[in-house]
Formats: sequence, structure tokens, C-alpha cells
Amino acid sequence: MDARSYTAEERRAANQVWAAAGAYGFEPLFLARNTDGTIDFYMNCVVGLVHKYYGDDLLRDLFATWDGDLRESQLDDLTWLYLESAVYALELPRRPVLSALRRAHADYFFGIQYKLSRQEWMAKNQLVYTMQADRWRTVQGRHPPVMTPLREPAGRGTFSLPTAPARSAQG
Repeated sequence: MDARSYTAEERRAANQVWAAAGAYGFEPLFLARNTDGTIDFYMNCVVGLVHKYYGDDLLRDLFATWDGDLRESQLDDLTWLYLESAVYALELPRRPVLSALRRAHADYFFGIQYKLSRQEWMAKNQLVYTMQADRWRTVQGRHPPVMTPLREPAGRGTFSLPTAPARSAQG
């Protein structure tokens, strides 16, 4: 995105990315917005930190891997969930304020849920939403909901699929 074509709001988002990256000589590949269209301060910090730790080439190549795939949106969301976790762990010792920003982001995630229409809820990918909700619930210090073994989020232990009972040889 060319800096000269930024709206005032996009320029504000780009400044958030640049400040988090500690560099101003690049064009952000992504600018994060909340579901209501406002600028997402925390995720723009994450975008900047991803640039800082991984660089744009890796990020561009990563997202290009599934460009055009039917699951592109789902893969994008899951990737940002992973990248957020990775750069948070790397940067937290240098920027303790990230903890409060992350908590505010988690609070916003759940606060906006009450404003979604039925169509917006139906459009959400349930796997992505479940993993996001688990992440932000954990950030808030809440316990994750009880889930069936097949719906249990990744990283919560292992499970095995039940096997079908053996059939007798009777006809």
C-alpha cells in the first residue's frame, strides 16, 4: 500500500505497525481492523512485531502458500492467531505493556459478540472462532468451556477416536 494513498485512519494504523516494528522504511503488508471497521491497535502492534522478528518476505511467502484456496480466510485467521502468540512471547520481556494491550483485545473480542447479527454469526468459521475464543478466554484468565473430545482445542492434550465395537460373525 502506498503511503500517499492512506486515509487518516489507515495512516494511524500504519504508524502503529511502524512503531511496534521499530522501523519506518517499509510499507505494512497488513493493517488490522476490528469487526466494526475501527483500527485494531493490538493487532497492528502484532503486525509490526511480525515484521520485526520475521520480515516481510517470510510473511508474504507464508500467506501466498494458500492464496486463492477455498480455506484462505480460515488459514489467514489461524495463522494470525499463531503469529500473535509467537511475537507476544518474544516481545513481552521488552514491552510489558503488551500484557495489558492483549487483555484489552481479549475483552473487545468478547464485548463485540453481542453486537453481531445472526448472519454475521453464521458467516463465522466455527473452528476459527472456537480457537480464537479459547485464546482470548485464556488471556482473560477464564477457564475454557468443557468440550467433547473431538471439539477439544489443539494443545490441550491428546485424544483418540473411539473404535467401533467388533462385530460378531453371526449372520
